[in-house]
Amino acid sequence: MKIEIFFDESGKNSTKPMIMGAISIPEKIYFSDSIQAINNELQDKKLNYHFTKYNGDYNMKARIKKLFEVFSPNLRVMRVNTIKYDDIYYKSQSSNGELFETMVYSKFPERVFYGLLRGKGNLMNIEANIFMEEATEYKNFPKKFKEQLNIQSLYRGEKFKIQNCSMVPKYTEIGVEFVDIVLGIIRTILNFEQIKTVSNSYRAKIDLVNEILIIPNVYEFFASIKYFEWDSINSLKEINFKDYLDGYIASNY
Repeated sequence: MKIEIFFDESGKNSTKPMIMGAISIPEKIYFSDSIQAINNELQDKKLNYHFTKYNGDYNMKARIKKLFEVFSPNLRVMRVNTIKYDDIYYKSQSSNGELFETMVYSKFPERVFYGLLRGKGNLMNIEANIFMEEATEYKNFPKKFKEQLNIQSLYRGEKFKIQNCSMVPKYTEIGVEFVDIVLGIIRTILNFEQIKTVSNSYRAKIDLVNEILIIPNVYEFFASIKYFEWDSINSLKEINFKDYLDGYIASNY
């Protein structure tokens, strides 16, 4: 089975929470006519997506909703793995700051990828391509990710092989744009208790998320997300993201 994996991060140098994640999409699904039609428009610069900066623009809202409607019939065969992390402790200690950044950009993505690839049945052989949005923090890592993941696969007797891991410019792969929007929605959901006063622009974002969640298969898609939290005290801890999702929905009832 061949799959495409798309990675991005959200919240860096901006409002918390900081989160990184990836989505795996079967190759046959990703290269279907409906998804590639959008991909072609994206590459031809006829489309763009800005969930983080979305503040109620009607055309942007329509594009984002249409994207989920196109992906909707096949969301059940897509997988998402995410890590939410906290840097408060390490930023307060300058001696650990650089080491923390190295860990975040070298270790966390590898864990995100591995979580999408591990534990498959003995009869399922996975060949994967990984695409990351271009960022200076990752410029030296794609080759290392490929090597380390393939080594882990051999060492642990897993059934996957990374064919390629590369960085791509923004607006060249709809899979990267899609995971960026998914992470933005996750951050909106996670913030449902932290945000006490909501600006008009943020209310527009909440309204958009609410409309996306009622598109067929979308709620189930988000409820199935593998979600981990990391802080300076604990190692990675898996959390049932559905609890956050249902809490968000109840708060916006």
